[in-house]
Amino acid sequence: MNTVIYVAIAVVAAVVCGYFLYANFRMKRARRKELEEFNSRYSGKPLGENHQRAMVYGAVLARSRGESVLSMIPKERIETYREGMKKSRNIVDEQSAITALNALLQLQNSINFDEFIRTHETNKELNRIYTRLSRELDLPEEEVKQVRSTYAWDISRAVNVAKWCFWIGYLTESQFYGCLDRCHEMVSRLGKDWTEYTCSFLLGRCIQGFKPEEVLPAAKELLAAIRDGAEVKTDDPDLTVYRDIAFS
Repeated sequence: MNTVIYVAIAVVAAVVCGYFLYANFRMKRARRKELEEFNSRYSGKPLGENHQRAMVYGAVLARSRGESVLSMIPKERIETYREGMKKSRNIVDEQSAITALNALLQLQNSINFDEFIRTHETNKELNRIYTRLSRELDLPEEEVKQVRSTYAWDISRAVNVAKWCFWIGYLTESQFYGCLDRCHEMVSRLGKDWTEYTCSFLLGRCIQGFKPEEVLPAAKELLAAIRDGAEVKTDDPDLTVYRDIAFS
């Protein structure tokens, strides 16, 4: 009787193991096909200085997702990004991608948030946000309160949405670089430095109602590399992008 049970268990284990091996094989094959399709659209041209800088505008979100800040190669399956864009932004094709990006590049959320900041200086919730960002980022509260614009919240999302849409195939490489160019022009005009930019991003995220916990670790480690300078020793080049790539 025991022998029969052991044999049954062994058969079930073999079937389950075989299923997972087959599923893994299919997933790798699908991933390979997706990358082949992506590489047929991607020139492989290295990012220029301004395009690298623009990619760093999306660094906090990218690192929070476990993505390489400057990599042009999708980390996950393309289908994952396709589903994410559809669910989070209703992006399903080129036109909806362009519409969503134009809204971000027009700073539609940021303009409303900035007006709220301007007209609600004594708002308790707003001041709690400032106080928390000061504490979490280890910055003087007065320095954080000098940030009166949330432009970086829209710009950071524009960089990442454009990247994901390029990976999916909703944008061409040229359209993607065009978006980076617009982001670079706007940040050069509106921004001050990486610290101010990061505070602007987090301020906008908090005002929109998102909890900052998901992105604070990435923000803190990126800013720490600026403060610690050459003392930072790491094999992760993304960790020091704020230090290594000039803001403007």
